[in-house]
Amino acid sequence: MNIYIGKDIRERCPETVLGVLTYTMDVKESSEAFLKQFDEVIRMLAEKYTLPDIARLPRIQETREAYKALGKAPSHYRNAAEAMLRRIIKGNGLYRINNAVEINNLVSICSGYSLGTYDRDKLFGDITLHRAPDGASYQGIGRDALNIE
Repeated sequence: MNIYIGKDIRERCPETVLGVLTYTMDVKESSEAFLKQFDEVIRMLAEKYTLPDIARLPRIQETREAYKALGKAPSHYRNAAEAMLRRIIKGNGLYRINNAVEINNLVSICSGYSLGTYDRDKLFGDITLHRAPDGASYQGIGRDALNIE
């Protein structure tokens, strides 16, 4: 499997890079010990930042600029890291799913990078990052369908 950045992204967002980590894990409910540490990180972030601070974080700001370059309003289409940090600042916490999702979210909120976690056994062929086609949407968590074209 190869992972590429499509020409449409390279032209509009030439500084785009992708990173891939491959690992094996037993996906299950997060341990109480991990959740205790995770909650402590959430508490510290809630104390450290205000809502206006989030958009000024370097990695969030860079992603917002990429959204603008792709024709999307970053205040309406927030990347995952920004959206999670905003939930934390507002006191809404994060959804608990399983250890893979919680680890993904922890890295996202601490780094400012939006991440994805995938079961490699369910991925086939090459993967290319493109701008979404006209009419594309997805069902956001706790939201209506979002137009992502």
